[in-house]
Amino acid sequence: MLLSKRYDIETLLKQLQHLPVPKRILFWKLDKKLVNMTLKQRFELIDRYKDGDYFMSTFGILTKIPKPILYLTPVKYLFPYVNAVIKDLENRAERDKQLEIPLTPEEKKAGIDKINHGIFGMINNIVQVTNGVYKHEDVENLSDNMVYAILKIEVDRNRIQRKLTEIYANKK
Repeated sequence: MLLSKRYDIETLLKQLQHLPVPKRILFWKLDKKLVNMTLKQRFELIDRYKDGDYFMSTFGILTKIPKPILYLTPVKYLFPYVNAVIKDLENRAERDKQLEIPLTPEEKKAGIDKINHGIFGMINNIVQVTNGVYKHEDVENLSDNMVYAILKIEVDRNRIQRKLTEIYANKK
């Protein structure tokens, strides 16, 4: 509260958005591309961000940097990384829209659009698609990009199957 009375936080954050992401903070390397973010880390970040916890959760979930180091590090070194993570999560959410298959009127009438099994349903689907190669607990630790690739293959397979069924139906 004291800080917000002395400084215009929004102006400060706008200025910090243009700073480059540092390669490391002291001895800890920062992964700019976030290619190794696991599914579990992604959903933990989303949950924490909903609660407004950006700084500590980002570094606590994605890095091994101790909290005392973070408290002593100037915000101008921390914020660019947090901002990069937020942008990455937004890009992943946009990318995930490709996994949506439009429903037919018959499917909507049957109520398929009301079925939502959440994260467990997605994890269970991956276990089934991979024929049990991964256990439910293992899927959470897979790279989020790998999970996307597995789901994308399944969505493409479903789209092709739907199209093929439609072609056969029109042929008769």
